[in-house]
Amino acid sequence: MTEDIERTSVTLPPSLLADVDDVVATGEYESRSEAVRDALWAFVTEIDEQRGLSGRLGGTVLVLYEHDVEGVTDEVTALQHEFGSVVVASHHVHLREHVCLESIVVDGAGERIERLLTRLRGLRGVRQVELTVVESDDDGSTASGDGESTASGDGESTASGDGGSTVSGDRPERRSFRH
Repeated sequence: MTEDIERTSVTLPPSLLADVDDVVATGEYESRSEAVRDALWAFVTEIDEQRGLSGRLGGTVLVLYEHDVEGVTDEVTALQHEFGSVVVASHHVHLREHVCLESIVVDGAGERIERLLTRLRGLRGVRQVELTVVESDDDGSTASGDGESTASGDGESTASGDGGSTVSGDRPERRSFRH
């Protein structure tokens, strides 16, 4: 069954368009449209995987942004304070002259982490938001309201609200989501 195709227009910075053209030039795609369509399918799939987060999750949110966009650095910092119930720590790195990477360690309610991701994605100047979950309560661990999480079975894992964590035995499941 062939799906109808609709034509649309997208405004891109020249450097991004040049990157798309480079991908097309490798021969993997026959046209810009085909490359962009494939990228959009991947984007939609990844966003769908980040919806409906639930239970207790632990992991890292990576935020790539252009630090010279007015206010974006302050807004990223303000969101970390606003979401202090799930933000454990952060690390700021200057990757390029105008590009920064913020690594935010999160632990807490999946719903709250999902809201943080949504708010970060909405900031002007943010290029990419990626969540990697390294621990969750759906793998046999239990979460209590006091910030403690313990796992039973072959591997033992404990995490406390003070930011410390210990993992032994089997490695936790890793899931990665990108924006």
